[in-house]
Amino acid sequence: MIKWLVLIAILFVILIFAKWMKEIHTFQVTKYEIYSPKLKGVSTRKIVFLSDLHNCSYGKDNEKLLKAVQQEKPDIILITGDMLVGKANIPSKVAEDFVSKLMEICPVYYANGNHEQRMRVYPETFGTAFQEYKDRLIKSGVTFVENENVD
Repeated sequence: MIKWLVLIAILFVILIFAKWMKEIHTFQVTKYEIYSPKLKGVSTRKIVFLSDLHNCSYGKDNEKLLKAVQQEKPDIILITGDMLVGKANIPSKVAEDFVSKLMEICPVYYANGNHEQRMRVYPETFGTAFQEYKDRLIKSGVTFVENENVD
């Protein structure tokens, strides 16, 4: 009986690990069409929303995700945060390189998620990591939106 319980426990752990590996190595494209009378007279626009990548890479240099974004031919890319991992001494290069490459497709607007906000608010823990990340992305053309509106 105990052997079966141990076997079941091991299989359960393997299934959880497999699910976790799938989650960090795949992404999902979901499409929505939005109609609003407030947009009357505005021509069709395609927007790509990206969030919660947590410094993950999909393929070498995020090539799979970059290709998926390019195939959508967006007019604008909105990043709604958590591209980074808000823990001390975690490099931001993966997220920074990916977001910079998005600028080659169309304009990119970036709003902080809780991870970026944590890094911004607690420089005693994170040093200047967030400000350096933000400065490099602004230099590449990304528009950060923090407590403001942008037309």
